[in-house]
Amino acid sequence: MLDSAFYNIGVHRLMRFCQTYEKVLVLLILVLGFGLRFYAAASWNAYQPASSARLVGDESQYDNLARSVWHGYGFDWPGRTPLYPLWLAAVYWLTDGSYIAIPYAQIALGLLTIWLSFHVAKTLFGVMVGLLAALLSACSYTLIHQSLHLLTEIMFAPALLIVALTFWQAFQKPSLRRFMWLGFWIGISNLIRPTLMLFPFFILLILVIFHRQRMFRLWAVCFLTATLVITPWIVHNYVRHNSFFILLAPSNAILWQGSPEYYHL
Repeated sequence: MLDSAFYNIGVHRLMRFCQTYEKVLVLLILVLGFGLRFYAAASWNAYQPASSARLVGDESQYDNLARSVWHGYGFDWPGRTPLYPLWLAAVYWLTDGSYIAIPYAQIALGLLTIWLSFHVAKTLFGVMVGLLAALLSACSYTLIHQSLHLLTEIMFAPALLIVALTFWQAFQKPSLRRFMWLGFWIGISNLIRPTLMLFPFFILLILVIFHRQRMFRLWAVCFLTATLVITPWIVHNYVRHNSFFILLAPSNAILWQGSPEYYHL
């Protein structure tokens, strides 16, 4: 009984401490995250060539698209969605095409992931859980190494956290504006990595399961907004490449690679 009382007092004091110094603690966690990512970037660049020889797998595809945009040729291949190549193109424009600069520039996206991890966890579970989520994000080996590579994960992670946050807010206090923002961020995330293309239909399923028919109008607004956000990219691909990609980009993942037609493409 006494141990339980001391435990409750300790937890209560810890909660008060976290609430009192919330901003300071978040700042310290962000500084830690920055330090770990800066060290990783410096170490990575120390033994990687300052050329395309450092690229592996899908990195070369994002690099080629980004350099095409940077040199004014636009998206000359529809195989990848546009927002991450645009980010790389902006970094190349600022650094004169430097490969060395990419891991350092992407630290900013990593810090955004840490801050959003805190904000999402705080909104759902309170300040203490938010600080723990931010600390784990700051020290995560996987998240640290995302900034080293030319892959969409570094940008998709914060986008996914924003979708989660706007999804929670929309269902907690339903309104036209909140569901529009949810649809907007779903659309943006799909322009980074088209993983949430079917997510609006899962939202509809949730409404059906929980008998929230009065929210169907708000869901329609969400779906329409998400569709409008990705429409310019679909139109671009149709005009430039004379192809209609409802999934935003062609992918080997949706083809049966044993088919003879696969080798004809």
